[in-house]
Amino acid sequence: MRRSVFESLVQSHLRYALCVWGSSSSSNKLLPLFKLQKDAIRILYNIPKSDKYAKPHTKPIFKSESLLSIYSLYIVSILSEMFFYFQCPDSPSNRPVQFSSRNEILAIIPSGKRRYLSSNFMFAGPRLWNAAMKHRNYFASVSCLFSLRSFKSASVRLVLDLQKSGPDNVWTEQNKSLLSNN
Repeated sequence: MRRSVFESLVQSHLRYALCVWGSSSSSNKLLPLFKLQKDAIRILYNIPKSDKYAKPHTKPIFKSESLLSIYSLYIVSILSEMFFYFQCPDSPSNRPVQFSSRNEILAIIPSGKRRYLSSNFMFAGPRLWNAAMKHRNYFASVSCLFSLRSFKSASVRLVLDLQKSGPDNVWTEQNKSLLSNN
């Protein structure tokens, strides 16, 4: 019950157009939303404060309920958009995102100054796609490359496993980014 309330009242608002405005994650602009997301979990799951200054950790709730943080939601939404480009029936030269001719699963990362492109979807999308494809065990099923539903569930499993790693009392970069493992 709490999970469905959280997903309908909080996650639905966070997911709206996340590919567009979520690309600011590299400059830590998602941090205030992450804090609000954790506050919503504390309220919904009735987690008491241990003392008047310290807030209790929410990572165990994220783990036990398999809830995606705002960072994980962004990764899944980018991977889902990239899936559409991967499945694009147009000729390869008409695709907004290009894929390698040697390894058709890997996307070509556009050249340019990384500082300016890092928050651009056309740069972040291929980087996240290639990082996800390095975890082939999640995408081993053939249906993952042809069905959006299968691909999305594999992507969610991947980011949940990354999010669940590490100690329960701290959020690390590995919990927030698929790219921290590369």
